[in-house]
Amino acid sequence: MNRILIAEDEPRIASFLEKGLKANGFTTSVATDGARRAVHVSIG
Repeated sequence: MNRILIAEDEPRIASFLEKGLKANGFTTSVATDGARRAVHVSIG
């Protein structure tokens, strides 16, 4: 299963990307600020 981290601070853009990616079979995580992005990347 392919996982994608969406690092976007604009909620509407993040939602748009997430819906499109999920519709195409991807598993997504959204990180809306720098601290969350760092945690997602370090945990993997």
